[in-house]
Amino acid sequence: MELARRATLAILAGLPFADPVLAMAAATEHGGAPPRWLGCRTEPVSGDEAAALDDGGASPFALHLPARGHSFAVHPTRELAVVFARRPGVFAVAFHSRTGERLATFEAEANRHFAGHGTFDPSGRLLITAENKFDTGDGTLGVYAVDEGFRKLAELPGHGIGPHDVAVLPDGKTLAVAVGGILTHPQSKRLKLNLDTMAPSLVLMDLSSGRLVERFPLEGQLHQLSLRHLSLSPGGHIACACQFQGDADAAVPLVAILDRRGFRLLDELRHRAAELRQYTGSITYDTSGVWLAVSCPKAHRILILDQDGAIHHEVALEDGCGVAAAGAPGRFVASGGTGRLVEIDAPSGETQELAQAAFAWDNHLVPLHLRG
Repeated sequence: MELARRATLAILAGLPFADPVLAMAAATEHGGAPPRWLGCRTEPVSGDEAAALDDGGASPFALHLPARGHSFAVHPTRELAVVFARRPGVFAVAFHSRTGERLATFEAEANRHFAGHGTFDPSGRLLITAENKFDTGDGTLGVYAVDEGFRKLAELPGHGIGPHDVAVLPDGKTLAVAVGGILTHPQSKRLKLNLDTMAPSLVLMDLSSGRLVERFPLEGQLHQLSLRHLSLSPGGHIACACQFQGDADAAVPLVAILDRRGFRLLDELRHRAAELRQYTGSITYDTSGVWLAVSCPKAHRILILDQDGAIHHEVALEDGCGVAAAGAPGRFVASGGTGRLVEIDAPSGETQELAQAAFAWDNHLVPLHLRG
């Protein structure tokens, strides 16, 4: 208990904690391979978990969760991460990202629910979470003090209903928000309550004040094209994964990109929308920013795109949804709901099997940036 207490205090205070007994135990049990990615999963016996993955596809640790988790915020400098409840859940769990030690559990404020995503500010002192209000339906962003046990300090405007994913741009001052436009309520579980009036958009806002910098709305026939997930390239380009909530036969774009050419929707995926069930799950750039991986779990495949949005390869992966950059340029890892984990080479489209397990991986994989 004393060991756990000192570790918790050290992490939350931003101090190094390197107890040799704890470090040796973790290294011995898992062969010394550090965790490289985080993902949520459902295990047949233990239920819902947040788990780590190493380069070989093994799990150095897993934390039990009270319900399904969705995605993670990874601290920029400390061995600290936070997992969020799947929308519209209310719990979040902070843990040591190398050992898996649980450090803190906190909940959304009364009359709020989490949207499954969050991010740290560049200093690492603040956690920013995507949330929604029950009473008004307005989106909001929670601001939490990391060094004060994740005490909520303030709220920033979400600039629309259903902010889902959030990311800090390379300038360290601007926050990108995927405003999904979908209203949900915990009492209605995941029932979508406002499909006729959806107003999704990509929002850029000032991180410190919440002031709207620019909005890229999806309007007209695309007002039901929910912007869900974001990925930033090393050069600051933003890729957005979309999910359509309208006519099942409509030809709609499923990926949007904001780069030096402006905000654009990828026409190549528009022509494939019905085949892809009008749904993309996760999206990520590789470490070079040259390649983009987009998961299509309802169509059981991962698409590999270039910078212009052209499809180069399609990788079959049953219920494949989690995708993340691997360490080398042009490499990705992807996970599926059947427990399969693969590494993908973007230039060739070839895959390497990493693992096949009995549990179901959930929506996202998130890379860790650990020292050593």
